[in-house]
Amino acid sequence: MPELPDLQVFSRNLTRLLKGKTLQEISLPVTRKTTATAKELNEALGERS
Repeated sequence: MPELPDLQVFSRNLTRLLKGKTLQEISLPVTRKTTATAKELNEALGERS
């Protein structure tokens, strides 16, 4: 489990890389750690657009 300072660093890095960009598709090359399929995630993403 990551600690809060680690999560803050991840958040800052992702914000710097992704701010202002639009997520269009989700790919799950490793599915062991999720209960949702890539299709379900992409459908949920489409609902928010």
